[in-house]
Amino acid sequence: MIRAVYVLLEGGVCIYSRIYDPALASPMLMSSFISAVSAFSREAMGDELRGIESDGRFVFVADHDRIITVVIAESPEEISPGLIDNIGINFLSRYSKHAELDLCETSTFREFDGVLDKIIPPELL
Repeated sequence: MIRAVYVLLEGGVCIYSRIYDPALASPMLMSSFISAVSAFSREAMGDELRGIESDGRFVFVADHDRIITVVIAESPEEISPGLIDNIGINFLSRYSKHAELDLCETSTFREFDGVLDKIIPPELL
């Protein structure tokens, strides 16, 4: 089951979140954590962070042009890299016209909820 989807700017600011599990941390706290761990992974290991397991949940991360897509799920078998990439690519194709994504109001991205509803298979929610 997917528990949350976040879209972050490269600097770690969360510009979009869709949370299916209200027990999860706030989007700002989650984005700070992912940003810090990703930076550590790049510096210490010389590679991009792809995923983390924590407390029985799996965090999947995919870097795209100007954004990072994050999906939290209960099982690694549920989430394919193609699904994460599809989410990020759809987000960019809709909003890349906003040259400065970080200057947009996050309400600008709320309509992406409907796009997610079409991308994510119902059995994963």
